[in-house]
Amino acid sequence: MPGLTTASIKDAESRGKTVVSHDLTFGPEGAGVYANDAAALGVAMALGEVPESALSDSVVRRNGPLLIVAMTSSGGEKRHGEVVLFGNSSSSHSS
Repeated sequence: MPGLTTASIKDAESRGKTVVSHDLTFGPEGAGVYANDAAALGVAMALGEVPESALSDSVVRRNGPLLIVAMTSSGGEKRHGEVVLFGNSSSSHSS
């Protein structure tokens, strides 16, 4: 998932938009964690773990009950989402 950069923040604000954070780190209120959490919630929605109606900007990093099983990565160098899916199956013959 794309992360915020100084340039993308300036671009958004020049269009009258707001951004979730000006902190470009992965600290507790950093843009990186917001991007990762938003992506994880997207995974949860796609897997049917969380209904779309439960999602909004206000639940990202704020709604503990929407915890899901997903690993995400964000960064300013990313321009589109990529998905790699791993799954377990009781019928798998691997060890």
